[in-house]
Amino acid sequence: MEQKTNAKLHAFKDWQSGKWGFKNSDGETVVSPQWRLVYHRFDEGMCPVVDNDKKIGFVDETGKVVIPCQYVWHSIFSEGLVKVQHAETMKMGYIDKKGETVIPFMFQKGGDFKDGLADVMDNNGKWGVINRKGKNVIPFLYGNSIGHPANIALLFNENGKQVFRNCRGEIILIEQFKTAFTFHEGLVTIIDENDHYGFADENGHIIFSPQWDYADSFEGEFAYVRKGEDRFYMDHNGNMLPIHYESTINMSTGKGLDFLQRMYFKSVYPVKAAIEDEINRLSSQG
Repeated sequence: MEQKTNAKLHAFKDWQSGKWGFKNSDGETVVSPQWRLVYHRFDEGMCPVVDNDKKIGFVDETGKVVIPCQYVWHSIFSEGLVKVQHAETMKMGYIDKKGETVIPFMFQKGGDFKDGLADVMDNNGKWGVINRKGKNVIPFLYGNSIGHPANIALLFNENGKQVFRNCRGEIILIEQFKTAFTFHEGLVTIIDENDHYGFADENGHIIFSPQWDYADSFEGEFAYVRKGEDRFYMDHNGNMLPIHYESTINMSTGKGLDFLQRMYFKSVYPVKAAIEDEINRLSSQG
């Protein structure tokens, strides 16, 4: 009998029992249906599963249970660690791929590790930053979650100002912004005293001066911005594509105008021309 391979496991549901298991890329059952729920992705070789008691554990890419179901909440593995919530204390901590506790269960909330850092909330509701050893590298002083890509953290409402600090807690730059948010894709959305939105980089330098009535954070290559009735998708170079329609959906393809307009930015001619045709076609249907 040929041995089953476990390459590219994917979850499947047995509709008769309502349980979930795993099949390989050949469609062979590798793990029989036994889970109440299985998350449909592996992160760093680990996939969360939920048992009949609604407790969460993890299986590896062979389908083997490596972390027993015992937690009530989880994030995803990042830099070898995952944030989980203890079933009794309801506190957050971090475990490794062997299920060993690396950072004790002592936080109310927390983020995933990036560049060796994670932002966490203590029992007093204040946010700070810890490293992979659990050492507090930025004090628990702040009322909002902290973004920290590339070892840069944006801290909120420090003496009424928005303060950029590095991973050692040293002030890099202070700007007189009314409000600022966490970093996405290397940029942070800022709001000036006139309630205009703009963007600054990880060094606190203003990349796009506040000029819009509203702006979302960058997600991938684009950010949504609005000025008056004019709406755009803007890329990191400041190129803007007008948005003329509200998520018109083509039920046959599942693609809407917003999706196509996002794809337009990523494309080169003649793909752009094809997308333009599809946008025009969908628009004429409205």
